[in-house]
Amino acid sequence: MAGVEMTGSEKNVSGNSSRISERVSPILRICSHLTCLTEKRMAAQKAEADFFLLLKEHQNDIREGVLWKEVPF
Repeated sequence: MAGVEMTGSEKNVSGNSSRISERVSPILRICSHLTCLTEKRMAAQKAEADFFLLLKEHQNDIREGVLWKEVPF
């Protein structure tokens, strides 16, 4: 604000905020990375469940010696 002088403690607080944001930034990046890993893990688990469901649905069509390309979907 124009014409208002900051006290020593206010200057210190405003100086600390930039250091706090520097410390928080890596933490936020780690949280973001973990969220991404969690989403990937959930997608992999869903794909695995879908795969086994597909196998179960077509268990009568799957025989020894038959290529996966030959199983009707």
